[in-house]
Amino acid sequence: MRPFLRQLFLFLGIFAGINALFFWLIWSIYLKEYIFSKEKFDGYSYFLFADSHGLALANGLEKSGLFNFSSASDNYGDINRKLNYVLDHSIKPRAIFLTADDHTLSLYRDRVNNFDRSVYYAKTPFPGIENEWQFFLDKWVRFFIPSFNPKDRGLIRLWTKAVITGSIQQPKYLEIDWSKVKRADSLSLLRAQWQFPSSEASETQKIYLNHLIQRCSNADVPIFGIKFPLTQGYRKHIEGRSYGVDQLLKGKGLTVWDYSQLNWPDSLFENQDHLNASGGEKFRKLLTERLDSLQSESEN
Repeated sequence: MRPFLRQLFLFLGIFAGINALFFWLIWSIYLKEYIFSKEKFDGYSYFLFADSHGLALANGLEKSGLFNFSSASDNYGDINRKLNYVLDHSIKPRAIFLTADDHTLSLYRDRVNNFDRSVYYAKTPFPGIENEWQFFLDKWVRFFIPSFNPKDRGLIRLWTKAVITGSIQQPKYLEIDWSKVKRADSLSLLRAQWQFPSSEASETQKIYLNHLIQRCSNADVPIFGIKFPLTQGYRKHIEGRSYGVDQLLKGKGLTVWDYSQLNWPDSLFENQDHLNASGGEKFRKLLTERLDSLQSESEN
């Protein structure tokens, strides 16, 4: 029995060591940019919850008291977890700003998400949607043991390959100019088909959104929807297509700031519907003016 126990403890020790190394790696390359402690929010009056469309704003609105909590691929389920984390730590924003683009209730948002990361912010499974056992596995097993997480294993393989081939490089930000992209129109059509795969909206995303609205209402936190700028070519391909999140918000008496109809040149975009750094800077100026005005109104 003793040799067996020695071998078992040796195996567990080696496994724990390897897992610690893997977790440090996953934290460095994948989790660190997504996860913030509650102390990070000190001094902020406003929060922006959006997907990748909010990334072009970077941290440029901090002077106006806005924390940019945007992350690529966040859906309303991820945003729920983040919002609950903020409110559960006795942080009461003056207002939150929420992505309200035409595609955000799309069925594809059910499968494109950050649930493996946003589970960090969650205390309990979402009622009626998330299974308790699945939630336990995601939060306490797959999150902390990368070997049991398929996405983490894939990232580790890619990192290992990059180390072996010597292809790891310091990331460089490229100022992409959509006006210089070839086949822009056909690429815009493909993107429209991807974001609007059917005429049906996701009932799951609606549940998440309505819960989010109710949570803010209970906490007396105003919500402002934001529709981000789009290229004129992309607007042509999605004309008449919308899952109506802006109308849903307005129907509940909430305000939506619609910037999707701005006729900005393609040179301010990095792709069909995402601003580049120059576009982000210009958009920040617009939002700064409205935030300052909003702040003045609340103080009077």
